[in-house]
Amino acid sequence: MPPHRLLPLLALLLAVSGAAAAGGNATSAPLACSELSRVCTAFLAFPAAGAGAANATLLESMFDAAPGDITADAAASPGYAFVRKNCSCLPSRTYLANTTYTIPSSAAASGAPNATAADVAAAAYAGLAVPPPGGAAQRPPRPGAVVALHLLCGCSSGPWNYLLSYVGVEGDTVESLSSRFGASMDAIEAANAMAGPDPITAGKVYYIPLNSGERSQC
Repeated sequence: MPPHRLLPLLALLLAVSGAAAAGGNATSAPLACSELSRVCTAFLAFPAAGAGAANATLLESMFDAAPGDITADAAASPGYAFVRKNCSCLPSRTYLANTTYTIPSSAAASGAPNATAADVAAAAYAGLAVPPPGGAAQRPPRPGAVVALHLLCGCSSGPWNYLLSYVGVEGDTVESLSSRFGASMDAIEAANAMAGPDPITAGKVYYIPLNSGERSQC
């Protein structure tokens, strides 16, 4: 990676690490699907520091996204970027999107002693990514290595046009998510198979139903 891009990347990774720590250690299973080969448009809410051009470029790289696929809503969701991705029902019968992550030169020095390349890569996505099992990603992180990842996403099976993947943080409630994203509490509970307004678990991925145009112009 060119030296002039290292500082923005470090700043972004530090911000993401802080968000991940605040979100707890919950893990999320991919959303199940039954219609193999189904592809839809999905959105992911990612805690990103700042909205400058340097960070936008890094997010495009992290999510294999085009410039128009990354947007923000500073008024409703300060500190977040929203990423549009194609989401697919894979042979595993789970909804996932694909991306790749390049291990930064800082990873070897700052990572846990026994961390694998997959661990480093998945941690950079603040709960939104899971590494495919096995392969070279289970080796120690090597700066410059490219790791294939799956992103947790979903296709709507209800009366909504899109689903937004969002990682819960401390203090979130179904009511606060409803107010923030403009989805009804009943819709959020239905999309996440919740029996009622259960407490939001920090670090867990929740799927927020969106109607046409609500998030496509974040």
